[in-house]
Amino acid sequence: MQTCLFDLYGVLLTTQTDAHLRAIEAAVGTDERLWPLYWELRGPLDAGELTPAEYWERIRATLELPPFDVDAVVEADIASWLDEDVDAVAYVGELIDAGHRVGLLSNIPTFLAERVRARHTWLERFDAVTMSCDIGVAKPDPGAYRAACAALGAEPGEVLFFDDNPVNVAAAREFGMRAVEVTGRLVEWNH
Repeated sequence: MQTCLFDLYGVLLTTQTDAHLRAIEAAVGTDERLWPLYWELRGPLDAGELTPAEYWERIRATLELPPFDVDAVVEADIASWLDEDVDAVAYVGELIDAGHRVGLLSNIPTFLAERVRARHTWLERFDAVTMSCDIGVAKPDPGAYRAACAALGAEPGEVLFFDDNPVNVAAAREFGMRAVEVTGRLVEWNH
């Protein structure tokens, strides 16, 4: 049986749509200049080093924006990260039903992880769910891959990892995993 490890966003859940991005910009009161800083600070947020309030305050201060409703921005941000790729989730369910060990490794902040776990109960079927907010380290740090392998009870060479980020795929390979960059949809890669 194969041991498979999946990233969450861009693999099992969809990435943010243009409509989601515009909703976040509107809630913050800015435009596309938000995104470089949003991504620059996302690693510390995902690893639990920043609270949502600290994250958004840094963005507000750096971009010299007037105060905004942080709760509304957080809700717009959360909404942008909850849509699943139904076909990918079904495919992973088939792998589980066939007896394969399946795990998740995701860079995700606590407030979002709570919503994802509540909404996507199919995660309960996974052998291991490793989230950056729970382990204090995010991909591509080797510690993230180490924690995921430990949670799966597998050696790196036994794991086939799927991620849409080429940096994370390269880091997984360097760690000793077999890794696939998902450039479209997971089900397109498989067929």
